Amino acid sequence: MEDYIILRVNVDYPKLLLNDKEIDYDDYELLGIYTTNIELIDKKTNKTIGYLIGKYIDLDYIYNNEISVLDVFDLEGDIFGIYETLFEDGILKEEYETIFGNIFYIHRIYINKEYRNKGYAKMLLNNLNNIITNILKYNVGIIVVYPSAFEDNDQFIKDRNINNKLISLYESCGFNKIDDSNYFIKIVNNLY
Repeated sequence: MEDYIILRVNVDYPKLLLNDKEIDYDDYELLGIYTTNIELIDKKTNKTIGYLIGKYIDLDYIYNNEISVLDVFDLEGDIFGIYETLFEDGILKEEYETIFGNIFYIHRIYINKEYRNKGYAKMLLNNLNNIITNILKYNVGIIVVYPSAFEDNDQFIKDRNINNKLISLYESCGFNKIDDSNYFIKIVNNLY
């Protein structure tokens, strides 16, 4: 299957909003969060199979530049739940302090209908750390996801069976549920 796939990767700087207006980067430092788009392309037809959108959270940059971790997660609203789950007073909670590297958050994964149930999502998730490390050159310690099913038009799917199937997919790819949250985590780089 992998012989028939091309990866197209794109990284964007974060968009900062203040009072619903985008902030110009000439006036503000980058915050250390990069939106990453990974697209699967069928080599034969050049059609998109699906994609994964993630956010690389460069904790090294944030800490080294003495940027408030709370402020970074707060400005990027859709990832604030990660802060509440993994951090306490701006520092990784004790159970995560042995993790070496930064955070990659899977914002969404989507496979086009004609390509579903053929193993593409699982293949992408199982190879995600390799893509992150070797293609993007990100230094990641954990991958985090909040499993929620949606259609390509950003409509969330509230079907419990579909969401349970999505959770099973992440679990089969090595993700574990974080206690007292709806987030799942995969440790990919540990100090010990």
